[in-house]
Amino acid sequence: MSNRQPNAFHRAFPAREFFRGSARSVLFWSLVNGLLLILLLVDLFLIIDLLDHRGRITLRGEQNVQLLKELRTAPVSLPVENEQEEPESEPENGQADAKDNVPDGAPEAKSPQAEEAPRLEMVSLTDSGILPSVWWTYSKYQMGLLPQLYQRVPLLQENQTALFTLICFALVVASIRVLIRWRSRQKSLKISHQVSMTLRNMIHRQALRLGPGDLSGKETEQAFQLFIRDVGTVQQGVFQWVYGQSRHPVTLLILLLFTISIDWRLTLQCMIPLVAAWYFLLQHRK
Repeated sequence: MSNRQPNAFHRAFPAREFFRGSARSVLFWSLVNGLLLILLLVDLFLIIDLLDHRGRITLRGEQNVQLLKELRTAPVSLPVENEQEEPESEPENGQADAKDNVPDGAPEAKSPQAEEAPRLEMVSLTDSGILPSVWWTYSKYQMGLLPQLYQRVPLLQENQTALFTLICFALVVASIRVLIRWRSRQKSLKISHQVSMTLRNMIHRQALRLGPGDLSGKETEQAFQLFIRDVGTVQQGVFQWVYGQSRHPVTLLILLLFTISIDWRLTLQCMIPLVAAWYFLLQHRK
């Protein structure tokens, strides 16, 4: 059982206050801000990938081409390399003359079987928007969100409109994140102001009790210093603690879950040195 006693700061604002009133709303807005950060990162990935591949995608194999047909709303046209010219059919009169020249009893010559339709074993597309990114994420992670988004939003199916749409979406998400951070900051200021007002009321009541017996005015001066200077320091500390604790841990947790969903092995390889560095930093500060 821990004998650790809370210090004056934690007595002024206990940890349980995080789940009450305005502090709970700060946690909620921090969670929304972290989710918007994930959307912004995905959007930046699509923008950078679009600038890299420029909407060009080439696939080989009948299974891959068939899967591409399912992802793409517009029909996939046959490439020029696989098109085969159909032989011109002979006139019907010529075929009739040939049949007349065949002697009786001789086996009839079998007409050549119709050639099967050529299978689409390779396809190359240009100006397909974010289709290469959609194909890569779907084939690697089997994620169905991007294919549905690509099929339902025609603006993402061409390079220019896709780039313009992604940039506008990034600006909108970034603006919303700025507004949410401002909202969280205002809520944190409100919490710190409430804590400071509570402390000042307690100091004022204590000063009134000690006032008649304070003939030298020393205790009144000390209460005045607590009322102005120390409570202001506590107010600033509560603001920094609430705003930081509700913002950074939630964001780090969401980013950790996002990286694990992408590649948990690579995430583990990166987390081991980060945790070790964090531990040594904490030991150094102690």
